[in-house]
Amino acid sequence: MDQEKIIERIEAYYFGKMTPEEKTQFETELISNPEIQLLYKEHTYFLDGVEGIKMESFRDHLKAQQEIKEPV
Repeated sequence: MDQEKIIERIEAYYFGKMTPEEKTQFETELISNPEIQLLYKEHTYFLDGVEGIKMESFRDHLKAQQEIKEPV
């Protein structure tokens, strides 16, 4: 399986978009395949960072909106 397909599956797993059967199959492959394990570790680290940046940006946006409503 090529890396792009594996990453698509990692993202589907990460975001909870797999059926129960797909999830079970992916988890089995994750346990037994070192290549998938490495890609999973690297890509979920990246996704965690992106999600963190999104949350920080969202908090900044909310804070700015609050300051508009209630000038300091």
